Amino acid sequence: MQLRIGIRWRSGAGEELIARRPHSAPQVRRTPQDAVEIARRLGASRTNEELAAELNRVGLKTGTGKGFNVASIQWMRYAYHIDRPHLLAPGELSVKQVAARLAIAPDALYFWINQGQVAVRRTAKGRLCVPFTSELEQTLRQRIAKSNRLRLRNQNLTVGETV
Repeated sequence: MQLRIGIRWRSGAGEELIARRPHSAPQVRRTPQDAVEIARRLGASRTNEELAAELNRVGLKTGTGKGFNVASIQWMRYAYHIDRPHLLAPGELSVKQVAARLAIAPDALYFWINQGQVAVRRTAKGRLCVPFTSELEQTLRQRIAKSNRLRLRNQNLTVGETV
C-alpha cells in the first residue's frame, strides 16, 4: 500500500511524496508461506521435532528470522490449523477413552495395567495406548461385574437419581 503525502511550502510551491506504508508488526512476524505449505503437506505424518528439522534443513526461518524449534512448530500448527500425527494406531484407545467406554475411573485401568493384566503400548513420549479388542472389552466388563470395589460411573444421571 502506498501513501501520498502533499507538501505546500510558504512560497506557494508544492511537492508530492509517495511512500510505502510499513507493514504492521504481525505482518512482519508472519511465518513465511513456503514454511506453512511444507508444514501442511508433512504435518500429519511428522512430529514437531521432525517438522522443525525439515524446515531448518530447507533453510527456512520463522517470521522473526530464527530457526524452527518445537515451540515454533506448535504455534504454527495452532495458528494455521495444521494436522498433527495420530498417536493412536488403528484399534487403539487411550486409557481415558477405555475408562469412559467401560464407565469406570481411569485409576482402575491404570491399576490393571501396572499389574500386567492389560497390555499397552507406550509411545516415545510416554503415552499409553491400549489395543482395544472386543475380547478385551468383554474380559474387562466381566472383571467389573465381579468386582465389589468398582462402581460404574453414570454421566447421564440427573440430580436426585441413583444408579
